[in-house]
Amino acid sequence: HVTQLVTFDKGRKNFYWTSDAAKAITQVENYIDSLTKEEDTVIKNIRDEYGVAVDAVRPYAYIIASSRKNIGGEKTSTYLGKMQKKLWNDFRRLNNSLKNIDFILYDELLDSFRNLRDRLSND
Repeated sequence: HVTQLVTFDKGRKNFYWTSDAAKAITQVENYIDSLTKEEDTVIKNIRDEYGVAVDAVRPYAYIIASSRKNIGGEKTSTYLGKMQKKLWNDFRRLNNSLKNIDFILYDELLDSFRNLRDRLSND
């Protein structure tokens, strides 16, 4: 939850992926590539072991990392107004540019779980 995902380039006035984020993206791309290459074997193993019918054309992956207060590192809390908006716009743009990969922040995941819990408890 404390991993910095983006950093600011003063010269270009944009946020870009940190090396940790780029490493995670590369690792997930390698997993997806391996799964795609071994698709028939993986599908057969899952079907045989768990009795589940699986179809894996192009898997989708989620990287759970960072949090709202740490996404831009120690300076995240100092980004206010337009700069804060730029941070989030650039992060969303970078995140949306990934093919079949999505970053989810820990606190976003926690919010989703809480919302689900609240909906289920109201039913």
